[in-house]
Amino acid sequence: MDILDAAKKLNTGKHHSVQNDDVFIDRLNHKYTVTMILVFAFIVTAQQYIMSPIKCWVPAQFKDFYEKYANDICWIMNTYYIPMEHDIPHAETTRYEQTLKYYQWSPFILLFMALCFYFPRMLWRSLNNKSGLDIEKLVEAALKQEQQVDQREEREKTIKHITNSIRVYIENRYASSTQPNHLYYSIII
Repeated sequence: MDILDAAKKLNTGKHHSVQNDDVFIDRLNHKYTVTMILVFAFIVTAQQYIMSPIKCWVPAQFKDFYEKYANDICWIMNTYYIPMEHDIPHAETTRYEQTLKYYQWSPFILLFMALCFYFPRMLWRSLNNKSGLDIEKLVEAALKQEQQVDQREEREKTIKHITNSIRVYIENRYASSTQPNHLYYSIII
């Protein structure tokens, strides 16, 4: 039953993370896109390292073990692309002009992409925790005041608390940046 409830929440858009400091587009980037890329990375990795990584064209007279050897050589030494309507070039320099060197690195490229999509969230959380302003609590208070449509006094009190918290934070940041650093002066003297 819990799985069905979670699916309903996800389907209706009422699913929120534990911390309410992101919106759907943020979750799309750091959660769903990362998950999708990791699934693709797993599939590509399984294809390359568990199953056969590449199928190169081999002459018909090659037996199974020769074909496997040729595919291993293609995998290690890279391969080149020639459209089906073109003849195979005889000069080696022409063959290697269109060498494909990326396919061995595909799982790592996908993992790097997943990290690139998740890194902004890690950076935001890291900087948010060190900023001194509890964004999560302010967002929760704002969401709570949004639900207090009929309670005008409570709503104004919540809004005043939010604005006061932001004002105190800004004043403290300004005051700390304009006051001389006494530790710095004591080290110099």
